[in-house]
Amino acid sequence: MKNKTLLMLGMGHSQIDLAQAAHEYGAKVYACARHVNGPARDYVDGCRQVDILDIDGIVNYAKEIKADAIFSVGLEIALEPIARASEQLGLYTFYSSETLSKLDNKVSWRQALKNASGKLEFMPASKASDLKDWDLYPAILKPADGSGQRGVIKVNNFAEVESNFAAALKYSSSGLNILEEFAGGDEISVNSFMSDGKLRFSIMSDRISYQDVPGGIIKEHHIPSIYDNADMAAKVHQVVEDVNRTMGFRNGHIYFQLKIYQGKVALIEFTPRFDGCHMWRLIKTATGLDLLQVTLEKLLDASTETLDKYTAKALQDKRYFLKFNSDLPGKIVDYKNYYVEPDASYNYWYYQEGEKIKTVTSIIEKVGYYIYSSTK
Repeated sequence: MKNKTLLMLGMGHSQIDLAQAAHEYGAKVYACARHVNGPARDYVDGCRQVDILDIDGIVNYAKEIKADAIFSVGLEIALEPIARASEQLGLYTFYSSETLSKLDNKVSWRQALKNASGKLEFMPASKASDLKDWDLYPAILKPADGSGQRGVIKVNNFAEVESNFAAALKYSSSGLNILEEFAGGDEISVNSFMSDGKLRFSIMSDRISYQDVPGGIIKEHHIPSIYDNADMAAKVHQVVEDVNRTMGFRNGHIYFQLKIYQGKVALIEFTPRFDGCHMWRLIKTATGLDLLQVTLEKLLDASTETLDKYTAKALQDKRYFLKFNSDLPGKIVDYKNYYVEPDASYNYWYYQEGEKIKTVTSIIEKVGYYIYSSTK
């Protein structure tokens, strides 16, 4: 490959993963962010204080550094700026702004996928009274254009819709909520990679949330999934194929959250980006495939060399785990208060000891994570 330059949007912990991977790939890495002293500051070759929603600022900096591509990991709000800035510059990108317009809010994509596998009933609402005729309870109330678990509330009747409507709506920039049919059962994630319209890789993992706090906040991921059998894999594969085809995801990484109950698959969320849980690292540990390197090859050199050489291996003998240590916002971090598996192959802290935990979800916040494996 020729020497390449990547412009990274954001300076958070997930961008450390990207910056390290890009350097390993042999590329230079520059970043722009509203706050340039973020965690990834020491991992880039240069940076500029530019809000990642400032398309003109991104374009100007990309021209200055002669960027070959613009990318970000685990950051939903970066998707549109990546597409729009790349289009202005004539740079390759995995998705167009036209494709992303289908994802403007959960209402639009639920409507687009009304005939797809895994569909759920839904109803949009700008005010609680819009939902008075809904009769499928329990249900999930959430901001139509939010991401993650903020503002996601389980409701059991219309009275609870009324009392929680404003709490969900405050996370919507468009002033719109959506009420969705509640999907029971177990959560799984799917990480997939598309190349030229073909699904080249996908893997299921069990997604374990905290049960004693609201909002479905993630606690741990497991590979292989307990549902990784021929029958369920075929059903999950069909959902992934339906979504990627309908939404126009022809290239790049697409992440899914699904639920499985009594042999049925329900589509909860999806997004054409890496998750914010460092799942690529767990997948690499379990399978040997580095999805960040796969992504950089395709993005910077239009290559699928790593994918072409990859041979899937059986995962029957071991289970692999990514587990988060979390705590209340405002608490002071003391590592001895958190358990880390003694045989962990990887451990990472988001905070130094003595630092105060920041508020993100306002419920429970990630302090660090570790990866380990065990025989079945």
